[in-house]
Amino acid sequence: MKKSQFIVGLLILAVSIPLRVSASFDEEIRLALQSVIEEAGQSLGDAGLPDGLAVGVLPVTGDRGQLIESRLRTALSAAGMNVVAIREDPLWDRIWQEIEHSVRRDDILDPATLSQFGRLQGTQLLLYGSVRQADVSGDRVYVEIDLHLSEIETARYLWGGTFAHRDYLPGAVPVQGIVDINPAVRALLRDAMDQGVARLGASEKISGIATVAMVPLAGDIDSYVTSLVESMVTQTHLNPVDIGARSHAEALYLLRDQPQRADAVLVGAVRDLSRRLRGTWPWKNEYELNGEMQLRILTADTGEVLWSDTLAATGSETVSKTAWEVMQEYRNVLLIIAGVIVVLLILGSLKRAMTRVR
Repeated sequence: MKKSQFIVGLLILAVSIPLRVSASFDEEIRLALQSVIEEAGQSLGDAGLPDGLAVGVLPVTGDRGQLIESRLRTALSAAGMNVVAIREDPLWDRIWQEIEHSVRRDDILDPATLSQFGRLQGTQLLLYGSVRQADVSGDRVYVEIDLHLSEIETARYLWGGTFAHRDYLPGAVPVQGIVDINPAVRALLRDAMDQGVARLGASEKISGIATVAMVPLAGDIDSYVTSLVESMVTQTHLNPVDIGARSHAEALYLLRDQPQRADAVLVGAVRDLSRRLRGTWPWKNEYELNGEMQLRILTADTGEVLWSDTLAATGSETVSKTAWEVMQEYRNVLLIIAGVIVVLLILGSLKRAMTRVR
């Protein structure tokens, strides 16, 4: 069986395992993490990964109670892959302490850092990542994680990405995540991009940057928001380029070998795209639309943040109801009215009949 098939099973199984870690994420966040892991599993299945290599799973930065890490290890083992128990190696504590003190833990791609893990029980691949955000803000649940896979011997980046998921909690005001980008939502997003053009153009720190590698935004819908951001960038002095990277880590790896392809990298996530029912009338519904995108531009060599901003916009949408929808919504009321009319007609008929008898 191909490793890609194993890996599809790895994260699907990770989703199916009950999440019962008491001192861990809240229930709403754990459910959102399930969706993120499913998305990552689908991406891994399409990666065409090599077969027959030993995989070590590093601690996921920002994980709580080793929730994500343990699900990844358990799922890999259940799928029949050669998962190395690197935490049980005597060298583990020393190597991990060196990394914590000498380099950033999210810079595992560094060849010198990777080579240290190669001393752990013959590990050949490393699966690692970080939780960028996992919280509940108002009625919005948002989770964003990075996952990456690298080959130790060659320091070759094999797979990775930023995966995000947002849910909306039930409450007094109905809220739904937008899955259909209709004209009203497109106009909302364009308003947010107009803000970005002005703010990005006013940034002095990017004045010396010419080309920017575009990385798909986490939590995007059909890459539509990413395309809007690319259009936004073209309205400044910057030139957006597609280098085929699916994550910031992959972009850094590609630019390490070919630095001439871009001076910086643009990454980000769609944090909110929702519709809240604001008012309802027999003939129409009115909704409040909210969009929020977090964007960052970082140097390609050091990862220094040159520009970071949150673009947010609020709009409205009016949806007219058809006659059939009105009838369905007020069916019970219409039935009562019809029943009253019938009763009145029957009483009128009886009264007329009694009058004729007299």
